[in-house]
Amino acid sequence: MELKRQHPIKIIDYSSKSFWLLSIPLIRGLFYLQFDLWAWIQGAWFDIFVLLVILIYGFFQWYFYTFDFDDLFFYINKGFLFKSKIVLERKKITVIAVEKNFYLSPFRSGRVFIDTNSGTSHKSDFSLVVKNSEIRDFKIHYGLNNKDFPGKHSYYPSKLHLLYFSFLFSNTLSGVVFISTLVYQGGKLLGKELELIFYDTFNQVTQFFSSVIPEAAVIISLIIFCGWILSVIINLLRHWNFNVLRSGKNLIVNGGFLTKRTFYINAKKINYADIRQSLVTILFRLSSLNIHCSGYGKSKHSIAVILPITTNSQISNAMKMLLPSYIINKISINPTPSQIRRFAFMPFLAIILLPVISRYAIRYFTVWNDIIYFAALFAIIPFVWLLIVNIVCCFTSGIGEQDNYFTLKYCTSFQFHTILVHRDKIVKVKLSQNFFQQKSDNCNLIIFTTSERGKYHTIKYLPYKKTKEFLINAHIFSEQL
Repeated sequence: MELKRQHPIKIIDYSSKSFWLLSIPLIRGLFYLQFDLWAWIQGAWFDIFVLLVILIYGFFQWYFYTFDFDDLFFYINKGFLFKSKIVLERKKITVIAVEKNFYLSPFRSGRVFIDTNSGTSHKSDFSLVVKNSEIRDFKIHYGLNNKDFPGKHSYYPSKLHLLYFSFLFSNTLSGVVFISTLVYQGGKLLGKELELIFYDTFNQVTQFFSSVIPEAAVIISLIIFCGWILSVIINLLRHWNFNVLRSGKNLIVNGGFLTKRTFYINAKKINYADIRQSLVTILFRLSSLNIHCSGYGKSKHSIAVILPITTNSQISNAMKMLLPSYIINKISINPTPSQIRRFAFMPFLAIILLPVISRYAIRYFTVWNDIIYFAALFAIIPFVWLLIVNIVCCFTSGIGEQDNYFTLKYCTSFQFHTILVHRDKIVKVKLSQNFFQQKSDNCNLIIFTTSERGKYHTIKYLPYKKTKEFLINAHIFSEQL
């Protein structure tokens, strides 16, 4: 067995995050001294020594990390003080991802991620940085070369659909966090100049608008808007040139602009399919199709999408090609119309209480009148939207079953889900009732599905007796329970 090592550029990865914090100021100091090496070494000898120690540690980490594979197993040996050997059975692999980062291209290398159902939910089981030639060998050995099977069925969404998808499914909070991290880390690496430029620009924009809008409102709006725009851009670039192929047992998903990614997904390892909609996409009869499979959609800013936003008819046609075994069933059990008051109660209560709370707050904090008024108005809008979503959810949620496939419909926050799951992927079923539900004879149905962490789906306010009878007849619930 010929053991392989990762690309030497991986040494930098192993050299900890402190490598960049030390190396960039050292390089700046060398420029400042006009490449006077002796003066530079005399002034920064300790930092240079620490940097060398970090690099030597990274070298040992790289040198003692070896891997190999055969027809049945994948082998990994690692550790130079405390050695360990990992043997991974090939048929247990759920997803293999190949990532060609733009900054690794000059080194003719890329990343390979390997996942199974036994890892964590936020990090790949194994991550390797290898040469492009080894990536090709890896793909050919595992039967994952696109040229060997060009795909019996394929789907290529339009650029316009990708733009709609990026607008509708972008996470504003992640964009805000990304901006703050960029400014903070940029200040540490490049000095305070970057932070000063950012804050000066931000203050100028704020002053321009604050003549007609309260300053607090401008600041909050700008932060949210900038975070959303950045998230849209990241989403669009990540899914640029997106396409999905189906050949045999594999789904092959390609996409990316600066960083090219290819996911090889074992369709038999998919836990469930998830057709997602928002209130807006329901009105325009649009949907997106996601899947839950360990290793897909796991990294930051990624979404486990198979079909970005498109028409409901195209979703149905594409599923017949890409996921032919998954069936969308009719709903057999759903909440009664009288339960609408339960769906609407919490957002309606918030809409009533927010103006009252803000009015009392103004009495005690008169200096912050503008901020309180704006915050109250800003907070009411999403609760009004949530009220409408919950009312629609009352008439659309429920459960159905046919040919061992279950259809679960429910909503979380502002998003509607249609879950398609095989009986074998359901690990636990729970019926729960609070005091008020016992009085009105309804319940919450909680279905746990296979995943790396506890993943469950909750359908609220279903009729208790009918739901229990349905589950018993479907043979996923014991009558004694």
